[in-house]
Amino acid sequence: MLGNALSISAWHGTTQENAGEIKKNGFKWNAVDLRGSNFRNPNDLGGGVYFYIDSVYGKGRDLAYKYAYQYRDDVAKKQRCSIEIIEAEISMENDRLLDLDDIETKLLYTEFSKKHEIERQRAIYRLKNDGAKRRKNYDGIMVELFIQHINKQNPSGSVQAVQKETFTNFDGCISNFDNGVELCVRDTSCINLKDKGRVSDGNEFKKFL
Repeated sequence: MLGNALSISAWHGTTQENAGEIKKNGFKWNAVDLRGSNFRNPNDLGGGVYFYIDSVYGKGRDLAYKYAYQYRDDVAKKQRCSIEIIEAEISMENDRLLDLDDIETKLLYTEFSKKHEIERQRAIYRLKNDGAKRRKNYDGIMVELFIQHINKQNPSGSVQAVQKETFTNFDGCISNFDNGVELCVRDTSCINLKDKGRVSDGNEFKKFL
């Protein structure tokens, strides 16, 4: 319904070469198969395409730059190119955004986590032994379990994106305080790229639980 429409400006940091591929063919990501073996540990908000958005912590564009220079600069040098920030408008229905900062949703997630910890431990045992596993942050597995539960209860209105305040290690220093808001988009049809040709340097899911 139009009254429930949600539109969020978001920014994704990558390399110019990767950005060109994204602008040509769109964003791609591999779904997480928690029942598989030797699968890659998902990022903290589960599988999807990650963006930064404007918040009290700063402008989404600036945070995407900081991320890209910290984690994609070496890749850019190997590709002999620079960093690029992709701006997009994320459009979806409000009740298909899973907001993990929503108080009621956070409480439900916490209770769900307590009941399903053994499932996460089983999944951790089957993870691919790479850098993603060695980070020892397995939040993404629990988020995936939580989303699977929601989608099972409401198959006609599955989760399209996950939003949460997060901490990103931009400068080698660890903190217990968040420093940005990330939006993990699972349904790439929600992503509308801006300036494709230009190269540049309320949550309703709780009712189903």
